[in-house]
Amino acid sequence: MDARSIAQRIVAAFVIIMMAGGNVAGAVRTYSWSGSLPIPAASEPESHLGKGNMADAIIEITDHLTIHDLDIRINLAHEGLYDLQIILQSPAMTNVVLNLADNTAFLTTDKDGWSTVLGGSGWIAFDDEAVLPIEQATDPFTGSFRPASTYQLSEFDGQDAYGSWHLKISDIYDDHTGTLNDFEIAISVPEPATAMFLMFGISAMTLLRHRKTR
Repeated sequence: MDARSIAQRIVAAFVIIMMAGGNVAGAVRTYSWSGSLPIPAASEPESHLGKGNMADAIIEITDHLTIHDLDIRINLAHEGLYDLQIILQSPAMTNVVLNLADNTAFLTTDKDGWSTVLGGSGWIAFDDEAVLPIEQATDPFTGSFRPASTYQLSEFDGQDAYGSWHLKISDIYDDHTGTLNDFEIAISVPEPATAMFLMFGISAMTLLRHRKTR
């Protein structure tokens, strides 16, 4: 294959990339919160029953980033995972539900048909590309799962990550309490195709120049 043919193929490759959207997946930025928030908060009217909202855990992102993909990891301990409604809210006020609440994966039923709510502790990751949905989680309920039902973290795709991200947890039933210890947001950002185009262009020019000097 001569240099001109190689250059033409390079230009064609760039055109395909631009038609695909002009962006390719780039680096992953991770932002984290660490502390100890009771679930529910002590200030909640029904906290003595083990019921109510946790105070929001907030990550402040100070970078302007266009979200290509977003995953979240949560480290908590709770006596009744079945009780927990979990929501991640973006600075644009988009809410994605990562529910454990009313998920029968967190119940065990004895031979007489009585159900018991299961507790758990450790890291749970939510990722749209995970193999299993959270409805198929098994004890000890750690690992990576797709969000509940029809909810998807891709709702955040294309948004600017800059601003306050709120993790909201509600204990919607009585009798069980717990603690949030950490949470992390991992954001993949697209890299502009400009750098790739520049690399292709330089390569093509070099090949053509080399051909002319022969």
